[in-house]
Amino acid sequence: MPGQPALHGKGQQTDANDSPNCNVDDLKPVAIKAADPATVLAAHLPEKPTGRCIVIGAGKSAAAMTLVLETAWPDVDLSGVVVTRYGHAVPTSRIQVLEAPHSVPDAEEIEAARKVLETAASAGEGDLVIALISRGGSSLLPLPVAPLTLGEKIIVNRFLLKSGLTIENMNKVRHGL
Repeated sequence: MPGQPALHGKGQQTDANDSPNCNVDDLKPVAIKAADPATVLAAHLPEKPTGRCIVIGAGKSAAAMTLVLETAWPDVDLSGVVVTRYGHAVPTSRIQVLEAPHSVPDAEEIEAARKVLETAASAGEGDLVIALISRGGSSLLPLPVAPLTLGEKIIVNRFLLKSGLTIENMNKVRHGL
């Protein structure tokens, strides 16, 4: 839009009427920071509960979001479990962080999914349940619904990964299982 500032070159702001020479590499750190749970999550938390807060979650950023929540609410009775991909765990003090593989389900992910369900089911009247879900969450919680077995789900996921489908279309199939 005319008159609106735009990024050009090494993050310098110039008038949008100037030649658009925006370097995409300059925008990457800005985009990453804008999506960083440490930057955005605390402002979007609900009111602090007076009682217990149970946290469940899954995804590549689940552990990072958990740490933000623990930091933002040091005086709240927090407990729970989140599942993240191997290599994405961060140290937390009150919420358990489990790591699991990604894409092809295995017994570890099934056990993690069961723990998340059990944790959510432990909520009682007056408890607040917060679900921290980020990209990859659906594949980290692959608990098959009968009559589908884990073995069958593994076969389907391996086929999907080799199919050339977009992640969006793979997820449509996965969510139908």
